[in-house]
Amino acid sequence: MAQNRNYYADRLERITFGALLIASCLTILGGIGNVLHSAMLEHLGVPAGPLLWTVGLIAYGIASWRTGIFPRYVAVMLILFEPASILTGVVLSPFAPLRDSGSYTGGVEKAFAVMILGFALRQFGRGSPLGADAPLPSPRMTA
Repeated sequence: MAQNRNYYADRLERITFGALLIASCLTILGGIGNVLHSAMLEHLGVPAGPLLWTVGLIAYGIASWRTGIFPRYVAVMLILFEPASILTGVVLSPFAPLRDSGSYTGGVEKAFAVMILGFALRQFGRGSPLGADAPLPSPRMTA
């Protein structure tokens, strides 16, 4: 039973990661469309890209929580990555007004979130069987 649960949690994590890759591509295409003033590409970026990105991050955070590979606070950070960015932009809007093309104030929250992720990955590397600085083992020849 536990193996099935791990299989489905791992599968959910892979699927949501794939959705995040697609959302990233859509958002990049939308940004290119914004620069080139291409209405067709702009519609890929907004609302499809950010919406799929936000939903995908929430689902990926839940999948990370379920697999338990990373500490729980990493999963919480992934779940709150975009919603907290939007909230930060709204809270800081009296000081840095929001524009139709977005605002950079949400980047403040994202900087802290990425810093937390970096610390978690550093700890993850130290806790691995190989250690952070250990060389990768060479493959063994079997007869």
